[in-house]
This record gives sequence, structure tokens and C-alpha cells, in this order.
Amino acid sequence: MKFFIKHIAILLSVMGLLLGCDEIKKDVVPVTPVDAQPALWDIHTLYTAPSNMVTINVKDFLKNLTGHAIKIEKNGAFGKAYFTTNGKFIVYVPDSTVSDATDMLVLSVVNLDTQKQVKDSIWVKVTNNWDKVPCNAGVMPDLFHCFNKGTECVLDVLKNDRYCNAILDSASLQIAFDPLFGSAVVKNNRIVYTPKKDYDGSDVLFYRVCSAGAQGICMTAAVKLDVEGSSTRTCTTNLLPNYYVIPSNSPKVQLDILANDNLCSTYNTNTLKITKWPKYGTASVNSGKIDYEPASSSFPGYLTQIDDYLEYTLSDKYGIASPSVWVKVSLIRATSCDAKFDNGVMEVSETIVQATPFEVPYQLYLSSCAEISSISIAEQGSHGTAYVKGTKIYYQISAWDKDKGKDRDDQIKIKLTTTQGKELSANFKIKIKK
Repeated sequence: MKFFIKHIAILLSVMGLLLGCDEIKKDVVPVTPVDAQPALWDIHTLYTAPSNMVTINVKDFLKNLTGHAIKIEKNGAFGKAYFTTNGKFIVYVPDSTVSDATDMLVLSVVNLDTQKQVKDSIWVKVTNNWDKVPCNAGVMPDLFHCFNKGTECVLDVLKNDRYCNAILDSASLQIAFDPLFGSAVVKNNRIVYTPKKDYDGSDVLFYRVCSAGAQGICMTAAVKLDVEGSSTRTCTTNLLPNYYVIPSNSPKVQLDILANDNLCSTYNTNTLKITKWPKYGTASVNSGKIDYEPASSSFPGYLTQIDDYLEYTLSDKYGIASPSVWVKVSLIRATSCDAKFDNGVMEVSETIVQATPFEVPYQLYLSSCAEISSISIAEQGSHGTAYVKGTKIYYQISAWDKDKGKDRDDQIKIKLTTTQGKELSANFKIKIKK
């Protein structure tokens, strides 16, 4: 069951108990910055689904900085960040209509010398398209539906986390913020949640997990819980607007405009119809979603951004159409990108991955401004097989590899084309450790 507007309202009341102001004075012993490995987890780019939230652990954020307090210097344009009332976390919540956008927060770290401040930026990417999420994104927020029937609800919160090549220390999993309407404990690398008796509504908890190693990187994520009690719920139909922000040179993108709607049994996705057409692009219905393609020739040359609009309706079983629902698409003029693609390398433990496919983090070696149009494997390795799925590349060690059980290196060659038509290729070395 989805977290629709009824549950959003309940969640906001829950979040009201969590959220506080935009500054905290927290005494933290100054720590000399250390050289970490940011390629493992990108702690400055965080991801969330439109109906969820991003969580920043203040103590972890200050870990590699010399400072004693943190302040939200610049808040988001597509959502808002707040401190929790206990001052231990910053929570960013996207606006209810935002479906796909990139936002930025600027945080100020106050030094022991109050006259000096260090500013740091955090990018927040709101998306339902998990193909956009790189394998070093770290923890991802979760949404679980639990039945309150006197039984425990087991939450596999690590399943959707993105940590490239087996660097997650699952033993470090812990509850960072207890749920408000139940209890939670860690068991067997999962969180076991038990709601209060007869509770029906929303709940939230935070968990924290770290990457392996002496200088492990720790991140915190929120888990939203939709707890269904013994009472029968009424289903309230809601159709909500959508807001997307995409580059003007994007290829065709699919807009999941019904993802934030609650259709109940009133409307059928097969009746989706576009009633107002966009001016700066083309649109068509595709299996309950809308395919939208910007028309670059329609983009006025003197603007850096232009807003496009379309509207849709759904029909009930009697053929009566719903009120029109608007979809806003902000087209951002793409900046020139001198894309580069460097040779990459990763290391995996054969004992851990065995014959399970794992993701090749080639994006870490590709210019961040590059948008991928197509990608392929130009040359396979000799100890396993690589394959493409969407814009991601996976590699699987061969079960019949003659060198199985030995340390060895494999290499694949990747070819890709950017949306600007630039063709790039690079080698990627996979160091297989026994």
C-alpha cells in the first residue's frame, strides 16, 4: 500500500515531533581531517524517492571537520531541511509535488573560533528512477507496510542500499533513532519492528550503517512505516500534481505521474489520457506512464530555463473523467560538457561475491556532467562475464574459471555515447581476491 495523502498528513504530524530549528550548538571534540575514500560512498550526494526523506547524521558529518556546531546556511528549492528536536540529525523532505529534481543544501560548520566558518554543500537528488542512482550512493531511505496483528515486522533495510563492491559492514547496523509508535531491534542484519498494540498510522525510524575498514564511512537513512491496524481502512482517492526538473537535451524520459496518486478502485491506469499537450516537447501515454521528450529546437536561445506543462485525466468505470491534473517539467539548458572517461579499477572478494553478479562502478571514472545515451561492453574479460542493464554494468565471476581460488585480475572494455553524441571508451580492471 502506498503512502498517499492521508498517510502524508499523518507523517507530517509525526515529523512535527521530530523537526526543530535550523541551527544546533553541539559540543564535538575537534577532529583533524583524515584522507578518507570518498569513492566508496559519496556522502555529499544523497538520494531519496519523492515520498521519502534524506537524513544527515550531524556527528558523522562533523567527524572529518574541525568544528563544534552546524547550521543550515541555504535551504533547498524543491524541499526543506530541518534539524530534529534532539539536534542529532538534519532531515530533508521534498515538496509533495516534486517527482524528479536535483536540490542543494549549503551547511556552515562553525569552528571553535566563532569568527571562522567552513561551508559545505550537499546535493539531494529526488527520483523514482533507480537507474540514476550510482552504486556508491550509500544508504537509501525505505518505505515498508506492516500489519499490526501482534506479529513482528522484519525490515530488510540494507537490501536497497548502494555500496558498490561488498564494502558494507553489516555488523555495524544499528538503530539511530527509535520509532515513535513501536519498538525496533537489530536481528540478523535486519531491523525487527513491533508496533504498539492496535496502532494504525505512520511511524518512522532511522538506522545507521558503516563501510568496512578502520576509516569506515557511516551514513544514516530514514525508514518510513505504514502500520495497518485491525480496523478497516477507508480508501481516499487522490490525484496529485507532479514536478520534474530535467536537462533540455535529455533523451526521452518516462514520467511516472501516477506514483504519488491514490487511485483506490475508482480509477484504472489504462484510462490515462493526456488532455493538455506540452509546448516545448512531445508526450505520449505508455503503460500508465507518460513518455516526454524535450524539443530542443523549441527552446528559446536567450533563456537558461523554461517551464513546460501538460495535464492528464483518468476515468472511472462509468467513463466519467477525473478533474485534470497538471504536470510541470522545468527544462534546464544543458551546459557544455567536455566529458572524459578514465580507466577504472575495483577490488572484490571471491569468497564474498562467489557467483553473484555485482555492479561495476564505472560512473566514478566518468565526468559527472555526462548524460549517457547508450552503453555497451566492447571487450569481455577472461575470468567472468559483464553485461549491461539499463545504464548499469554488472560482472559475474565464471563458476568454471580455471583460476578459481587464486588472486587474479580481469579487464573489460566499456564503450558509451553521451547525449551530446560524444563516443568514449575505457578499460575497467576487476581485481579478484580469493
